Amino acid sequence: MPSPDNTNLINAAALESLIAGAAWDDDVLGLIESAIAAFETYHGKVIAHEFAQLIHTGGDYAKVAAADHDRTIAHNSMLSKVGQLNRLAAAQGLPPIYAGIVSQDQPYRREVATAVFAYLQTIIEHRS
Repeated sequence: MPSPDNTNLINAAALESLIAGAAWDDDVLGLIESAIAAFETYHGKVIAHEFAQLIHTGGDYAKVAAADHDRTIAHNSMLSKVGQLNRLAAAQGLPPIYAGIVSQDQPYRREVATAVFAYLQTIIEHRS
């Protein structure tokens, strides 16, 4: 559950402001686009891992281990991208995109993932 001060959420308004402020800079927009793509890549790897566990329970452990490895790599990449977005936001004088602790340590890595998943769910719910 998000904290009352919303530190455990992706700040969509700050992200939109970051994008608007970088409209003139294709390199920065590319970094932002790469970060958002990492959100979805991680999401896909989580789903793939969950289905690998379901399909291969009691069977091919190597496939589950490979899916887990891919998920971990995508998670680490997503964490790096959230940190990068926070640095870009700070450089533009914006609040952090994610105001919680961005770390590969538990419980923080899971909290960032939860915030990213909530952000993706909001996008899906409000798609046109």
